[in-house]
Amino acid sequence: MMLGRAPWARRTATASVVLYGQRSSSYSSSSEDLDGAAARIARARRVVAFTGAGLSAESGIPTYRAALEAQGRGLWDGFRGALALAFFGTKIGWLVAPSYAWALYVDRLLGPISRAEPNAAHAALADLDACLAAGVPVITQNVDGLCQRAGARDVIEVHGTVLTYRHAWTGASLGPAVGGTGSPGAFARPDVVFFGEALGAAYFRAEDVVEALGDGDVMIVVGCSCAVAPAGLLPYKSMLQGAHVIEVNLRKELATSFQRTIPSPDDAFGPAAALPVGRPVDLDGRQTFLRGSAASVLPALVAAVRAKTKDGS
Repeated sequence: MMLGRAPWARRTATASVVLYGQRSSSYSSSSEDLDGAAARIARARRVVAFTGAGLSAESGIPTYRAALEAQGRGLWDGFRGALALAFFGTKIGWLVAPSYAWALYVDRLLGPISRAEPNAAHAALADLDACLAAGVPVITQNVDGLCQRAGARDVIEVHGTVLTYRHAWTGASLGPAVGGTGSPGAFARPDVVFFGEALGAAYFRAEDVVEALGDGDVMIVVGCSCAVAPAGLLPYKSMLQGAHVIEVNLRKELATSFQRTIPSPDDAFGPAAALPVGRPVDLDGRQTFLRGSAASVLPALVAAVRAKTKDGS
């Protein structure tokens, strides 16, 4: 089911931050919630995972905002976070002060990623992928490569990866990272999508995967604030198409209603075009919330799915 995307939209989608929707602070989860979520997954024709920084938090990689951080600050929070956002979170720092951008990048992000190992949540997603006959594509906003290292077979990195580099000025590929945290050359930058930059082909493949979802299908949303557009709109789009979203997070982030009152030219033909303008849409019945860290909830959820697929329930 195609929802309002024109061919030229593929050239205009950019990464930006949005705030939208109404959330509830009264949610809790129980064994019944987990059992019900597992039953939905076991029955689904298609299952897709959509992951954010919370998936890798227990591998020692900082999340981006304190709202998702169990302890300490998020990557973009505080004075150092503001510097990091300005100098390596956007394209400008890599162009005008590449050495400083690289130093901040290593200190705040590449260093923790280079020391990280996949945690139980990454392993659980790989296990679920192997468990279900149709597999589980993983749409990830993370750039750390841990899903692949854990064994996930189909990972769509919508914001790129730190495992390859390109030239900040020319965009030419500088090849894969070779280990360590040293710069591969002058004006080298990670092959990731910075704020304000156009999204690449991976994002539009993710959009195609979501557009294939329908009634009875499931999207598992793990460790996401869903505050960065356009990727953060994909869970909402899946619900509007009839899929059920299972959110795994420390607190509920997905809105239970959505109202887009001020459309912009940038989202006129992207995923936001599927979202109604001017009237709220009740999404409460299309969501299940499982409270807890990804590394604690996902293994239990996948074990329950395995039990149900084994006994046919």
